[in-house]
Amino acid sequence: MEEIVWSTEASNDLIEIYNYISKNSFYYAKKTVYEIVNKVENLCYFPYMGRNSKVYIDEIYRELIYKSYIIIYRIASPKIYIHRVWHSARKSDNLFLK
Repeated sequence: MEEIVWSTEASNDLIEIYNYISKNSFYYAKKTVYEIVNKVENLCYFPYMGRNSKVYIDEIYRELIYKSYIIIYRIASPKIYIHRVWHSARKSDNLFLK
């Protein structure tokens, strides 16, 4: 079983997602973040369940999709590093320069 490690950027992404949705509904903000985290936890058992990343060429980077959210992660067994989480409507140009 793999261990999930969240980057600071990915954790901040979840906070931003929560804050944005909570402007209209605290319930759906909490539910969305919970479901994203729950989807990511499945990677512990199935690390290759996401597709090859469209942002990174290297195969160790993958994308997990939850509704309109894209979760970028890197497999470095025995750990899986979650790099970013963002809504697909956002521009991704500057998200991965760090």
